[in-house]
Amino acid sequence: MGNFVRILLICCGVLIGFSVVAQNQNIEKKLVEAGYENVSRTLCGNEEIITLEASQFVTASVAVKNIADIANSFKPLSGITRRIVLLETGVPVASFVSGNNDMWRVTYDLGENWSKAARNKKINSSLFKVDLVVHPQLAYKNAYLDQVYEWVFNLSPALEMSPLPGMKLTAQLIIPIYNDRMGRTYSRVRPGHLTLQQTVRIENLFAEMTLGCFDEQRWGVDLAAWRPLAADGLLSRFSLMGRVGLTGFSSFYDWKWYVGSMKLWTWNFGASYYNKRYNAQIDLKYERFLAGDRGVRCDVMRHFANCSIGVYAMLNNYDNFDAGFRFAIALPPFKNKRGKYARIRPARYFKLDNTMGSFLYRGHSYTTRPANNIAERNYNPSYLDSYLR
Repeated sequence: MGNFVRILLICCGVLIGFSVVAQNQNIEKKLVEAGYENVSRTLCGNEEIITLEASQFVTASVAVKNIADIANSFKPLSGITRRIVLLETGVPVASFVSGNNDMWRVTYDLGENWSKAARNKKINSSLFKVDLVVHPQLAYKNAYLDQVYEWVFNLSPALEMSPLPGMKLTAQLIIPIYNDRMGRTYSRVRPGHLTLQQTVRIENLFAEMTLGCFDEQRWGVDLAAWRPLAADGLLSRFSLMGRVGLTGFSSFYDWKWYVGSMKLWTWNFGASYYNKRYNAQIDLKYERFLAGDRGVRCDVMRHFANCSIGVYAMLNNYDNFDAGFRFAIALPPFKNKRGKYARIRPARYFKLDNTMGSFLYRGHSYTTRPANNIAERNYNPSYLDSYLR
């Protein structure tokens, strides 16, 4: 009788084990059905590593909740730690490590087994898939005494494609919809950002090189990098950042493209601090601007689930002072899965930067992406962790 009970218990244990294994193999299928891309699952020793890219969600706050809900519905193997690595264009940006009672720890750290998991084949790859992203753009100024504001509204579609991990091709067209006394230039259809961008991660150093045409009538090459001081803990809230660019004049007017030689050097370097309690961020930079002036710029931002708001101040070596506010608001639909080859969607955020000063180039710098705003690409572990609690 005793042997029969032991055999029965062993058989039950084996069946339960097989059930858990089969269930965990289905987690990849569940993630793909939910719209996640670049999905893979790797077992390395006592660690299960799952990779995914949440390109279907507008905001990271919604994405992390959905990721946790799906992962918690699949029990991990006994004695195995589950790590979910979040990707952007195939580049790892953060990871979620399982804990007790379905709790997760968010960190920049990728673990000791990441090099093995990175080579694993990805399901529902994002490579060569095309996005047509429509960016709403609003610009205004106050230059006439008989009118409060002159303004222009554009719809600027951009084609985006990733041919290699970390690489993105962008081709944007600016289409004016309404122009109220902003000048002939703003009434013309013209190219926007035309860029080839490559992002890499080496340990905890993130670097990005961009070639092409930017805004502010610049074209050339730009190299940016930033690094958190630690993968997790208090020091992960602090980071160092820098950028250097070599650009020339570029303008499209009357269906002719006017291009100058690349001879203007611009750069900046600084530090950033993230406050976990208030989801607030402070960036302080020393910068060489487009007019050759140099100065200090400070940005203070607060991030919410569906928007970010902030203020800034700038003082250059000509005693020009500028200040203003910035915001970025998430645009619906908040979930838009990509088809097999392509997707049409609005920009994830509508952004607006308001400046107090009227300087043409002093205190100004260019951007290398159409989606350059204070809300997007916020993968700070403190921010992601606040929406898992």
